[in-house]
Amino acid sequence: MPVGFRNTRTFRLACLFSVGIFVLITTISVLIYWQIAMVILHRSDGALYRNAYLVADENSDDAKHDIERMLDAESRIIVAAGLFDPHGGFIAGNIHELSPNLPIDGLTHPVPAFPDCCGHRTNGNGRFLAQTLADGRILLLARNMDTLDMVGQTIRDSALT
Repeated sequence: MPVGFRNTRTFRLACLFSVGIFVLITTISVLIYWQIAMVILHRSDGALYRNAYLVADENSDDAKHDIERMLDAESRIIVAAGLFDPHGGFIAGNIHELSPNLPIDGLTHPVPAFPDCCGHRTNGNGRFLAQTLADGRILLLARNMDTLDMVGQTIRDSALT
């Protein structure tokens, strides 16, 4: 009675080897994406903290100038910014009102939608930082994080091909 190729030990070993290689490549791809995402996230948060620190050390007129400069010169880094008086009144930036459920704690948080460089609302991956300055003013900075989506898509494409 002839034995079919699918019933041989060589075929089973080849199948097991193929599954093992697939699991290994997928695991490595996920780890690479996770590491890259963490580096991008920490660098993004660092940029928000640095810019917030610069504005926090300025008086009111200089802070307005710094926010306008951030929005003009570094539109890739800071895409939305707002400076508000202690009661939430608009002072400067392209964000004209504070959301009532916004955590103003000086930490970075994810945000699903925020104003872009022209003040239009966008849907996308973003991070924001809101903090109360020493004189009571409220600073809000936001950054677009579409880079994470692009990196994730590149790694998914490379893992599936």
